[in-house]
Amino acid sequence: MQADGLLFLIAGAHSLLYVWALWVTRRPIITLFHGFLATSFIAFAVRPIISAIAGGHILYPIGDVQDLYLFGLALNLAFNVAFVGGYLLFWRPPKHTPGIIVSGSVARGYIASLLLGVVAVVVIHMLSAGAWLPTARSVTITLTVPFGKLLFPAAVIPLSTCLPLALLVWLKHPRLRLFAGGATCLSIILLTLLYQRGFIVSGLIVAAFFFEKLRGLGYRRAIELVLAALLMAALIRPLAQVISGAPWTDVIGDPLGRFRDFVLGPNFDIADVWPVALEYTRSQGLLFGQTLLAIPARFASPSFRQKIGALTAVDRLNEFYWGDQYWSTYFGFNVNLAQEGYINFGPVTVVLGCLAGLLTAVIDYLLATMRRYDVLRVYLVSGLFISGGFVGELGGTLQWVTAFLLTGVLVWVVSRLTWRRSGVVPSRPALRAIN
Repeated sequence: MQADGLLFLIAGAHSLLYVWALWVTRRPIITLFHGFLATSFIAFAVRPIISAIAGGHILYPIGDVQDLYLFGLALNLAFNVAFVGGYLLFWRPPKHTPGIIVSGSVARGYIASLLLGVVAVVVIHMLSAGAWLPTARSVTITLTVPFGKLLFPAAVIPLSTCLPLALLVWLKHPRLRLFAGGATCLSIILLTLLYQRGFIVSGLIVAAFFFEKLRGLGYRRAIELVLAALLMAALIRPLAQVISGAPWTDVIGDPLGRFRDFVLGPNFDIADVWPVALEYTRSQGLLFGQTLLAIPARFASPSFRQKIGALTAVDRLNEFYWGDQYWSTYFGFNVNLAQEGYINFGPVTVVLGCLAGLLTAVIDYLLATMRRYDVLRVYLVSGLFISGGFVGELGGTLQWVTAFLLTGVLVWVVSRLTWRRSGVVPSRPALRAIN
């Protein structure tokens, strides 16, 4: 009972921090910082409270799990306080929202992105003989498919970026709206089959970012978007199984049980990883930067990292908890920056939150003042939003931002081959100025 009271107290402190920070920085709505606040609120406030109500459910029990869980929740609170503080040191409220100039090559970049994603999925299907489908595999796609480390990002990155590109095409080229609508449905279906709800949600958030710049966005609409994204995230796995051929009745089963599995399953489970990180440090000692030295190996396959002994924070903690099962399936939990810092240097690394917050504030400022958007910059914005405010595992964040940027360069080069003169899509303030 005492532990539950302490949990509610820490979760309440998390909630107050995020609500206060949201109020202080309430405009613009769609920013990296607000994405951090939303995910942190769910991960460190809502989920712990639901877990306590469900009887103290913790996804990765190890050691004195309740005490470790509470200590980890408090450590992440300190890290997030430092993050918010670092962000507010640089943040300034925007004076005005500039109009956006959208390159005429965006439509061609959209088509190139769609073709790249679809072709990558087709190649995945051919090389795996259909074993990549959700009902046919029990390991990750990168392990199921030859060259999966390359083919997987070649599919998910352009398909997720197609969502904001579709919005820009919809607004700039009315004659292409039917095509954009059908292509968007195709992109979501393929990402669903790939089990990539995170990339779908991220793509929708980036689309909302551009919509706010172009047409304006209120908090009511933003809340509706968040609820729709959560609903989509809950339904994607059942839908993927149905699309793959599983009977609908078998997939749905007990709806309440499905909802409980979604809420208490490996979604926003980062607080549940703290007991593993703390127990690892207790039994193995601090790593003093070993996972940071392994960052270049993050771009290689897990089997290669295992072979040369260059293990990332994700590798080390999953191997510690799951053992050989991790290396045979590549399924495991993610690790955030606070946890990676802790297993390397101990609790002093909560100050990393301040640096991550400062970096996020700088990027939010640049995004708020950026006016010109071509397909490369859309990919850059998508990569920055997938970073989640730079609070994930450092190697993983660098890997995905780099992958988005390289894919964007490729698509940009293709789209420039048939480049036409840019056109202007003015935002609402610009339209008022014209009228």
